[in-house]
Amino acid sequence: TVEENARAGRTFCYVQTAGTIKCKAVIQQKCINVVKSSWILNCEEVFRDFGPHDAVFATEDTRMRWKDEFDKFGDSYREDATGDNLACSLKAAGEAGELDRSPIQATLGRFPNYRYCLLMDKMILLDYGAESEDKRKLDEIRIKLYGGQVVSDISHTVTHVVLHGHSATTLQAFKDIRRERLRENGKLFHIVDRSW
Repeated sequence: TVEENARAGRTFCYVQTAGTIKCKAVIQQKCINVVKSSWILNCEEVFRDFGPHDAVFATEDTRMRWKDEFDKFGDSYREDATGDNLACSLKAAGEAGELDRSPIQATLGRFPNYRYCLLMDKMILLDYGAESEDKRKLDEIRIKLYGGQVVSDISHTVTHVVLHGHSATTLQAFKDIRRERLRENGKLFHIVDRSW
């Protein structure tokens, strides 16, 4: 049944519809679970118990029960994760300081000597010219094999520019771009040849 007034021992949970005074009063009692209204909307087709991501406030008994069902970020040990649940778990992990490192740094930390991570955090522009298209395609495959990414323009994410078969004018153009980025305190990139 649905009731307007929440009572300890009788009320299953209180559904928060806004941050009202009544909701705050129920939370202060610390004896009734308070859940987000999105939980009841999600139960429209199939009922499911509310979990940590659905709760605004959970009683001590509920939190003790959750210890066997959810990890510290609210991710279920038994149920498959949904996109919403995963987003909430990642947000909780970030707020707890568990996601300080980027995924690339975390992977490199786990496999420091793994050769296929050699270019993992590198964004590489290949400027080979039309007559060297086959070599460019081969090098693009190699870069991806070692974890790097190949980009098509000289954006601010580029870490390396690989030149092959170009004149001194092309080299000077890239040096000028580097010099301009240095003036703007932007991210610099390395200019290397194909043998790199």
